[in-house]
Amino acid sequence: FDLVVVAVKSYDTQEAIKRMLPFMNDDTWVVSPQNSINEVRIAPIVGANRTVGCITTISAGIYKPAHITRTGSVSQSLQKEPICFKVGELHGEITSRVEKIVDLFSSAGKTVPTKDLWGERWSKMVTNCMVNATAAMTGMMSHEVRANKISRMQILNLAIETIKVGRALGYNVVPPMGDFSLDDMEEAAGPNGHTELDRVLSGEPPAVPGRPSMAQDVIKGRATEIEYLNGMVSDKGTEMGIKTPYSNAVVEVLKAVESGEFDVGMDNLDRVDSIVRASA
Repeated sequence: FDLVVVAVKSYDTQEAIKRMLPFMNDDTWVVSPQNSINEVRIAPIVGANRTVGCITTISAGIYKPAHITRTGSVSQSLQKEPICFKVGELHGEITSRVEKIVDLFSSAGKTVPTKDLWGERWSKMVTNCMVNATAAMTGMMSHEVRANKISRMQILNLAIETIKVGRALGYNVVPPMGDFSLDDMEEAAGPNGHTELDRVLSGEPPAVPGRPSMAQDVIKGRATEIEYLNGMVSDKGTEMGIKTPYSNAVVEVLKAVESGEFDVGMDNLDRVDSIVRASA
């Protein structure tokens, strides 16, 4: 194959790539539009020269085989000019193959090249870590997670931790809420709140509401990517000496939901809050 698009869960990435190796040429392009940061798992197997990154902000639901519904995306709802895909090389150059992939993906939505794959990857991690686990543990739709005052406090704290960890690692991590800064987010998560940011987050629902992938996994009884999202933030935070109490607590509660110890429901927000308070 000239082009391989890796569309499996993060935990299946390495096995899927190994199975595809016999079907690759020396100049096959291996593109990852996945959640998390799987280029670091793909490149050691196929080579950095064959690996291309792709950040996607579109959302979709699939509850029956071959029945896919394009839904509203939290990422896009917080952007002034929504972009569906950003394609980039590991080394940051805009190459001819990046331009070709941009052209191919543009049929599915606005696609642009990026010179900062790693910064874009961590910026996407912020949205994933905010919304995915919170929706999965509560049963809320994506827009409900940001509109509900209690869950909004949780997603803000998760976003703050992810930004701090990504920046500590040296990446240009951009908050997902338009022109709002990390300071604005910390103010919004504090006792006095941030009126304008709260207004943006609690805005109108999308025309076609949807759930993030992790919430769909829980509904289907599948393993989630929690270790590759909030779990990764926790691990990297530990390495960098940055406290990530909300990320740690969300991983603990979501794993209990996966195992059947906890049911999906709003009371899981209270469980996260209790774990955070106990760790203070």
